[in-house]
Amino acid sequence: MTRPSPLRRNFLRLLPGIALLFWAAGPGSALTSIVAVTPDYLRQHTNELSLKVSRRPDGLLAFTIARTVPERRYFRAALVVRREGKTLTETDFRSLGQKDANSFSFALSPETLPESEFRLEETSPARPRGWIGYEFRLRDHVPEELMKP
Repeated sequence: MTRPSPLRRNFLRLLPGIALLFWAAGPGSALTSIVAVTPDYLRQHTNELSLKVSRRPDGLLAFTIARTVPERRYFRAALVVRREGKTLTETDFRSLGQKDANSFSFALSPETLPESEFRLEETSPARPRGWIGYEFRLRDHVPEELMKP
């Protein structure tokens, strides 16, 4: 009987460790989900997400997006402001949120609203490799009367 080569012996020694890593990762450990948040979605999920918009005295539209969670979560809030196909600014804010309500506020000019987007991503500290993203097309959430100067 021939002896296995050194390469094969080393591979056979590592195989249980590799199998353990795959088993520990588990199914769906890097699960990613993206939700398009529409006004209907907000109406159906009032206990989880809310969006308020109002016109400030300076003419800007003030947005407050709140996310209610049952446990602390890591959040990434990203705002992209575009006008006439050009990106004017991008912001990216990361935080460790709290149990219950977490709010994100910003203000935009009505002219930038049709092309601007807000995205809120979250993950649990207990399972940081999987996350969910909420994408808001902001114009869809602003009543016509607020768009008038």
